Amino acid sequence: MHQQLKQEIEQLPDNAWHLWKMEKGGVIREWAEVPYVPARQNEKKDSRPYRYVAIRIKRQQGELFEDGSNIRHYAIVTNRWDMEGQALVEWQRGKAGTIEQVHHILVSDLAAGVFPSASMGLMRLG
Repeated sequence: MHQQLKQEIEQLPDNAWHLWKMEKGGVIREWAEVPYVPARQNEKKDSRPYRYVAIRIKRQQGELFEDGSNIRHYAIVTNRWDMEGQALVEWQRGKAGTIEQVHHILVSDLAAGVFPSASMGLMRLG
């Protein structure tokens, strides 16, 4: 995560965070819109800015995580503006791992992991 983005997330007031879900063990997951618009290389003047949604994970009783931190932050960067924040987070987290399934089917069932012949890609000269 870029240092500027991390600072913007850490500066969000408590009322900017929305409860996403509470998990077993007292883990609280929250989300917030982040007002962060970095300059992009080769950006066109009519281009739409990216959307930044932050995820904050903390423990209910202020307990520390294994690494000694009391809060963890993650960010989603997207060009989707048509979804409410929580729906976006759930959609993004729900699709995690689906590409591995597609890759497995391509390699295992459709033989994408092997060349069609031993001479594939070799050019014969003369």
